Amino acid sequence: ALAKGALAWMHLGASIGAALEPGLHLLASDDELKGLTRDAITGAEATMPEVAPRGTVPGGEARNVHERGGRYLSLAGGHALFHLESDRWPSAVDVDSVARYARALASVAAQLAGR
Repeated sequence: ALAKGALAWMHLGASIGAALEPGLHLLASDDELKGLTRDAITGAEATMPEVAPRGTVPGGEARNVHERGGRYLSLAGGHALFHLESDRWPSAVDVDSVARYARALASVAAQLAGR
């Protein structure tokens, strides 16, 4: 019941802010969440991830919400150092990118909470 009981879930994958070859994807359970997220990313001047077609099964933690019929958005993917020991601060992290995505997702959360 937890997956369906939440207004929406946000999955922020490990590749947000990757400095080397980020490969983020935006997946959303519905068009409204996808649109809110795209608008927020544009407004925050973050790099737009590749947008997956609706219905695409996400990986990672968002997969659990998807399989249980919950509402979600997911920014996840891989990058050049994904799951490697060298994926460490400071050389592997683009702090400005992390801040832009944080502003974008905070905006989405605020919009959803305001309803």
